[in-house]
Amino acid sequence: MERMIDYIISDPEGNTTILVLSQVERKDYQAVARQLLEECPQAEQVGFVKTDEKGEAVAMDMCGLEFCGNATRAFGFYKSLLADPAARELSLTVSGCDHPLKGWIEPPEKGAKDDEGYACGRVRVEMPVPTEIEPVRIPAGQEFADLLGQDLADLSGQLVHMDGISHLVIRSVSDALIQKEGQEKIGRLFCYIRDYIYERSDRDIPAFGVMFVDEEADRMNPIVYVRDVDTIYFEGSCASGSAASACAQAVLDMAAEEGTDRQGSGGPSESGDRTGSDDTAGRTYSYRFRQPAGTLCIDVKTGGGRILGLELYGGVRQSDVMTSQVELSSQTDING
Repeated sequence: MERMIDYIISDPEGNTTILVLSQVERKDYQAVARQLLEECPQAEQVGFVKTDEKGEAVAMDMCGLEFCGNATRAFGFYKSLLADPAARELSLTVSGCDHPLKGWIEPPEKGAKDDEGYACGRVRVEMPVPTEIEPVRIPAGQEFADLLGQDLADLSGQLVHMDGISHLVIRSVSDALIQKEGQEKIGRLFCYIRDYIYERSDRDIPAFGVMFVDEEADRMNPIVYVRDVDTIYFEGSCASGSAASACAQAVLDMAAEEGTDRQGSGGPSESGDRTGSDDTAGRTYSYRFRQPAGTLCIDVKTGGGRILGLELYGGVRQSDVMTSQVELSSQTDING
């Protein structure tokens, strides 16, 4: 059955996101997302805004129910502009995170648009603290010996587990090499890494990313796989990947300051406490990650040798509401 749905296109630092405003049943997420992504090839992902009985936006689901920090920022910007005057502080409920996240918005002047007709502002949001950070070494094998070089036959990184997504942060593959070899060969490398992690992990991992960080070139290349919709994206920017990379670096920086070798710590205690309570000698580390289509910044709050909190910030652009016709298998009226 054909239905008309409303949506907007949001650009949070190049990680272009379609936010569906009409109400869609979970079973139809994938069909709607596929059709909208075909119509909007510049978009990388789709989120679904959920409303209450009053029609007010109360939550946002990603298509695969994973967590996405950039889509969270897009949702926060959308919610902010619904208010008059625009809201500057919000509580955001999103898929892949088991608790609301705070958001702070710098909205545009009322009615202001850029040359492409987008409303522009900046959004800072809390990010979930990793549940665990563990060191990983992956034997790359002969298939990638020529690509990586004999001295990089094994890939070393930090696997950062977060609510709804896990990211492997690798610093041994340069930005120049990725640009030279292109998406086809790097995509095969990504699939090799992904399969290695999934085959050996006893965790449920709805989404998985590899963050190739080149510190010398001040660049990061994010690649993300979403299991339930079986998609791989070379993302313009990745918020959760930036947070994971910042946490991985903060663990190394804390270890360097303490004179220890703590490659895989920095997550919560065994009791499962996400934020910790020991703020003794705490400090905040600030990191910036330049990515193919945008730059994201992360503040990592630490204390007592542990990561206590994260905040992600960057620009967001939002289109006007658009309408498209999609084919659904269900009989549900999604125009609520």
